[in-house]
Amino acid sequence: MPSAYITLSEAHIQLGHDFEISTEILDEGIRENPNSAELWAEKGDLHFSNDPYTFMKSYETAISIDSRNLNFYLEYISLLMIDGEVEKAKKMYNRMLLYFPLFDKSFDEIEATYQNVII
Repeated sequence: MPSAYITLSEAHIQLGHDFEISTEILDEGIRENPNSAELWAEKGDLHFSNDPYTFMKSYETAISIDSRNLNFYLEYISLLMIDGEVEKAKKMYNRMLLYFPLFDKSFDEIEATYQNVII
């Protein structure tokens, strides 16, 4: 049950417990449920600010498991834009459009949003 691991991990973070405990909980959940895109995405979220590499790899895995989750693409594209990896973000955006052709923002609009944030 992947949601139990996510809930427990989030509870440890909210209680101010060691970051490593939350990581271990999610890693255990992933070992038990390696095809849970939600667990992989949660692991990525946990590492967003302190380990961009783990964030990216976790979201790449989540997307490969569940390519029909718009939020996974948007989170991944966000970090790519923040890291200045515009070409990689554009490739991921184009891949996202294969599954979500009616998405209402152009890549240029997304890029402009992050240029305003970074400046």
